[in-house]
Order: sequence, then C-alpha cells, then structure tokens
Amino acid sequence: MIHSRRHFLCGVGTLGFCLAVGRSAPARAQTGTAFKTIDLRTLREGDVHTLILSARPREEDSKGGHAYLAFGVDSPIAPSIATAYGFHPVSAEDGRWSYFKGPIPGRVVQESLGEPYSARLILLVSKAQYDLADKIRQEWANRGEYQLVEHDCATFVGAVATALGLCVPERDRVTASTWFPAKFIEAVIAANDQSHFLNGFWESTEPKRRWLLEITGAGCVMTERVGANAELRRSVTVERSASDVRISRSNDRETLLALGARPRVVDAIVQGAPAPSYMTLRRTDASSLIGIWNGISWDLDMKGNLQRVHEPGSRFRMEYSFARR
Repeated sequence: MIHSRRHFLCGVGTLGFCLAVGRSAPARAQTGTAFKTIDLRTLREGDVHTLILSARPREEDSKGGHAYLAFGVDSPIAPSIATAYGFHPVSAEDGRWSYFKGPIPGRVVQESLGEPYSARLILLVSKAQYDLADKIRQEWANRGEYQLVEHDCATFVGAVATALGLCVPERDRVTASTWFPAKFIEAVIAANDQSHFLNGFWESTEPKRRWLLEITGAGCVMTERVGANAELRRSVTVERSASDVRISRSNDRETLLALGARPRVVDAIVQGAPAPSYMTLRRTDASSLIGIWNGISWDLDMKGNLQRVHEPGSRFRMEYSFARR
C-alpha cells in the first residue's frame, strides 16, 4: 500500500501520527487511548523506519480486543509504505477454546490500518531493527501455531517488543491483568519511556569532555578520559530498575591505578572490596541526556597511607550533560 508522506507521518516530532488506507479516513483513537512515541534509533538515517504496536478495543466478535503490528517506511525520495499484520487462529471458533485444548493452526494476516484503536505505541527504529521485526513476523507465519494467551496476537506483538529491548510484562496463565490484548499493549506502553532508551554515542559537554558512552541496548562501552593522553575504557551493562537506569564500573586494581592511586594504596583499597562506581542516566530529549556520576574517593594520612575510603554515592556526586555525537 502506497500513501503520501502527509498521510503516513503527521508530525512524529510532536507525537502526532496517523496511518491512512488509500483515501479512507485515518485510524480513529478511542476515548481514554494509551498513546506514546519512543525513538529507539542509535543514529539518524535517511529513511524513517517505524513499527507501531496497536490494539483494537473489545468488540462483539472479539471479547478481548486484538493486538497487531504495523510496519512503515517514510522516505525523502519515495512515497511512504505502510502495512500491518496480526496473528489469528485459522478457525475463530477453535481459537476461543485453544486456551484449554492446546495449540491449533494459526496464521499471520494483513490488517486494516483504518480501524479504531485503543492503544498505540509508535517506535522509531533503525533499518536493522525493522528487519529484525520482519524476520520475527516471518518466523511466526512459518510456525503457524496458535494458542490463546500462550501464542496469540498479543504474544506475537510482544515477541517483537522483547527483541527490540522493550520492557514487556508477563503474559501467562497467572497474570490475568494482561490476558486481553488491549490491556497487554497498554501495559507495554506504561512500562516503557523515552528516558529508558539511551542508544547512541554520547559525549559529555564540559570542556574536558571527560566521558564517552557508546550505548547499544543493554551494553555500553564506557570511556573516561583520566589524563591528557590517557583513557580508561570498559564494557559495562546498562542496568534498569524501578527507580533509575545506571551503568557501573568495578573499582578493581586496574581501574584504581588508572585513576592515579599508588600501588600500596590500591592494595589497601582492593582488600576492602569497594562497591562499584556508577552513573545514573536520564535521557532528556532526542539529542541529550544527563548523567550523575557517583565515584569512589579516598583520604590519605601524612605519610601517604590509606586512611579512609568513601564508597560511591556517599560523598561526591557530579552531574554531566551529554550530547549525541
């Protein structure tokens, strides 16, 4: 399906979005709609690749509603293309009982983009992420196995969300609050925010440019410039919790020596098994983020011996602004 740029992307930067089918009216949002846009891209690319996780409201023939996934490409040199897919049982009647009876034949079906929706999560993605989502779609089509709650329209959309690194709530025989597809998509929207996604090459903006962070998903290459020509480079994990997103670096012998501690001081610090230093991260917009550094420090006596260790977070906290490189 070919659409004009005006119909495909209506102000993505201001969270405005619509998809139209031919000359039909754009999809209508329902009252109380859950709606969000998140940019997952590491770098800017020429074409805008978009994945849209949507849910239709509960209807007479579908008591739990329906979840589906739309693929869109908006090119500066060609018309926009948008296609949506959902996962369905071959037999709707068998599908209703598959929760109890077990797997039945299923299929990936092309969806209408003009239907009303009750929840929608728009993801701006890289070409590689877009292709990964399409590969998952093909795998589900080839498997052709449907079971309500276990392997249905919502778990199809959830599989793509998981592969892209989103926080996806449990959906099983116990977690009744996410059984219905619309509620599941709403839960995915609520669990994810732009501030959680830090992919990119980020450099601190103060004159010394102390930090360089290369973040891809749950991985980060963390570089600290510790001297005129010296760098401390570590591969670390991006950790998420209910309260913050952080990266941590162990205070081992190599790190402490790079930070300028003398060998005998390093030995004394390491013997006390210090906690890792860490930086909490918060993305403020598409091109900047804030990092709060909580580093280790120590005091020496008059003879240069270790007197006290200040654990990370107990003494000095320094705020850094980062810009996308």
